[in-house]
Amino acid sequence: MSYAFDDEDDLAADMGGDMDADMDMDADMDMEADFSDMNLNEETSPAAPETTNDFAPTSSNTTTTQDNDSLNSDPQQQQQQQQQQQQQNMQAGEVKADNDEDAIPSELPEHACRYCGIYNPASVAKCLSTGKWFCNSRGGMPASCIIQHLVRSRKSAVQLHKESPLGDSELECYNCTNHNVFMLGFVPTKKDGVVVLICRKCMLLSAMKEMFELEKWTSLVEDKAFLPWLLKVPSDKEQLRAKQVTTGQINQLEERWKTNSEATWEDLERKEGDEVDEVQHVLANYTDGYQYQNVFGPLVKLESDEDRVLKESLKKTDVKISWEDGISGKRRAHFHFRESYGYSSSHLEVVTGDELALTLAPADSGTGKVWEAQGRVIEIDEIGNVTLEINHRQSKSNSGRTNVTDGFAVEFVWKSVTYDRMQEALKTFAISDRSVSGYLYHKLLGHGKQERKKREKKRKKKNFFLI
Repeated sequence: MSYAFDDEDDLAADMGGDMDADMDMDADMDMEADFSDMNLNEETSPAAPETTNDFAPTSSNTTTTQDNDSLNSDPQQQQQQQQQQQQQNMQAGEVKADNDEDAIPSELPEHACRYCGIYNPASVAKCLSTGKWFCNSRGGMPASCIIQHLVRSRKSAVQLHKESPLGDSELECYNCTNHNVFMLGFVPTKKDGVVVLICRKCMLLSAMKEMFELEKWTSLVEDKAFLPWLLKVPSDKEQLRAKQVTTGQINQLEERWKTNSEATWEDLERKEGDEVDEVQHVLANYTDGYQYQNVFGPLVKLESDEDRVLKESLKKTDVKISWEDGISGKRRAHFHFRESYGYSSSHLEVVTGDELALTLAPADSGTGKVWEAQGRVIEIDEIGNVTLEINHRQSKSNSGRTNVTDGFAVEFVWKSVTYDRMQEALKTFAISDRSVSGYLYHKLLGHGKQERKKREKKRKKKNFFLI
């Protein structure tokens, strides 16, 4: 259907009327919709509006903003910012790794060095005699920790850690199983070039010359430390983190271990209540014999205790003995008794007249009981072969003679006769000024000529009145 208009006035009038009608209709519909919304809101009681963050920038909005900013920024600046961020992340990671590496555990592991606390398995070794672990670090000292302990404790056998590159192997001679590390060295074979450990004594055997290149023999201990391929030298960072000790402190700890094998640095620093007071220093001049005794008496006591601990700690097991009967009818035992440390025994001075005790375990005695005997050294040669004359009167065992030759334990019998005589002489010197001549008396006390003359005059006057 189509509409036709006669002229433009009719068309304009018609369009104007239609537009007015439409506007009125739209206005009425809008008002009715508003009133209906108002009525609906009045019928339902709305709850309090919740606070939302619709207008707060979210992480996605922030990221988008940053991305837009980065897109709008200069590409060179963007690249510089990324490089700076990467450097910061790398530095943070390195600092965290260093902190984790430098972190000292609250409790050191069992294989930590008993001197400085270094616990790197590749740098520590265990003393087989004492069971203590020590490292190959010097720490500003003339020798490494492990060498200092072996020398001061007079031991020579060590074992590596199981996590070390060489495993938990005991260092011993390939030929004779000698464990003395101060006599061991490594040498390559002629055929395969394999490195083995050989002691100095086995190098003299003719058979060794055919198998090994003995001219390339090198000692395991060099410059008072183990070779680095055998025991790794701790890094500078490990040494800075370790406990800093001195040679004097190590000497004190070794002395404490003679009486308490589990002593620590804390025990050494802690002064116990029942600890013996420090001895007095030796003086150049003394007032009288009593002061002389008060100074030297404690020193003699300390020397006596030291000698007793040393002698009682010197014990050798698995000794092979050969028996014979002497001219006097007494039983004689021949055996080798020399310490394995070094070439000769510097501190183990077995001399003629010393008393030694022989002990045989119940499993080796053949009687099911401990066999014991004591005797006096009647002969000893340069290489340590001892002839011991048994005195059955001093023996604690009633089993009599034995023909067993293996499995004996030999130890010193300490006697305090020498030190008892020293203490008795000091006591006599303090009580009686007539124990020695006047000249020796004043000479020992450090008196000069004038004091000596005065004391001689007083002494003569005292003797005159006594007469």
